Amino acid sequence: MFDTSFLINSLGMRSDLDFMIESLVGPYKGYVPEPVIRELKRFPKDISVPALLLASRYAVIPSEDAYADNFMIREARLGKWILASDDLSLSRAVRTYGIAVISHAGRKLRYSAPV
Repeated sequence: MFDTSFLINSLGMRSDLDFMIESLVGPYKGYVPEPVIRELKRFPKDISVPALLLASRYAVIPSEDAYADNFMIREARLGKWILASDDLSLSRAVRTYGIAVISHAGRKLRYSAPV
């Protein structure tokens, strides 16, 4: 499940994002919560357009939640997800529920196991 910060930070990467994630976790299916799509639309066009294009490669999880973080924390408690996020507070919160996190580490990705 991708969050806003991860999608935006992925824009500058020269490597194939899907290949990099699969090298960490194996085959996967990416999901973007609807609140993340709404957040991306509020950014300036030079960021929102490419970020929304990237997000369009993945399935959208419908949600009426106003805040993406609340939705992702709730979903983390309900299901088995791996969260892709560069938001430190969100990453810490979901890891306490046994959810692994993928984040950017320079031009590479880092996998943090659940606590």
